[in-house]
Amino acid sequence: MTHLVAKPFFTHLCLDIHRYTQVMLFCVYLYFFSAVHASENVALRKPARHITNVENMPYATADKAVDGNTDGYFFNHSCTQSNEKSNTWWKVDLMGFYNITSVQLFTRTDCCSDRLQNFEVRVSRTDPKAFPSGDGQQCVYYRNQVPLTGTLLNCTRPITGRFVSVFKPAYDELTICEIFVFGTKLDTGTYELVKDNSRLNSSLVTSLTTASTFGCGVMCLSDVTCAAFNVMASGTRSQGGVTCELVCVTKWVTTMTLQAKSGWRAYKRLLEG
Repeated sequence: MTHLVAKPFFTHLCLDIHRYTQVMLFCVYLYFFSAVHASENVALRKPARHITNVENMPYATADKAVDGNTDGYFFNHSCTQSNEKSNTWWKVDLMGFYNITSVQLFTRTDCCSDRLQNFEVRVSRTDPKAFPSGDGQQCVYYRNQVPLTGTLLNCTRPITGRFVSVFKPAYDELTICEIFVFGTKLDTGTYELVKDNSRLNSSLVTSLTTASTFGCGVMCLSDVTCAAFNVMASGTRSQGGVTCELVCVTKWVTTMTLQAKSGWRAYKRLLEG
């Protein structure tokens, strides 16, 4: 489900480097009139986890809740299932910051639909490590069983966050056949200088050439998985541009290491909405 709103969209392209705060700010200015995505399912095929995997059900993993398939017949292999545990939970990493307005949930239809009731949907900026969680804000608490046709639940107010969780405060199994998370992308386009003569590194680094440090930041801004970038500080336009490295993070654990490297400059993306 995608909600479209036809309206003018106006942004500005600028670069503001603050000498003392060492913060690089990018904003993009484009002018056009078109149908703009106001809200879309931002959880589709994003990394998901739940409290446990059932050993003899390798097809009922957490990612089945965001595979795009709302089929509620469990043995068609499009539903999650956890073991019977106290305070069961499921969560998804949206891989970016969004203004979340609503969620839509689909339950098991062949039996056991009572496994999706009396649950909380929560939105947080940080990855909740334990449940019940105090991270973020509650979108909604739903006491009834989710109907066999699914249900759309509106948050009490829009909430900015990166992680969406479903928490069931009971000793029970948790089964979700699909969850849509509706929201709009937020990105400040702000980068902070981490350190001169240094590089940030991760398991996924893409190297390219851009005209300037600004160009490297724009490339990072266009990729939701890009968490930082490195540039060769000594590069100039006359030399054909600067060497740019996009440092991407695509796993749950956000791991980046900083290493000393002469001539390099590392910038970290401030992903706050």
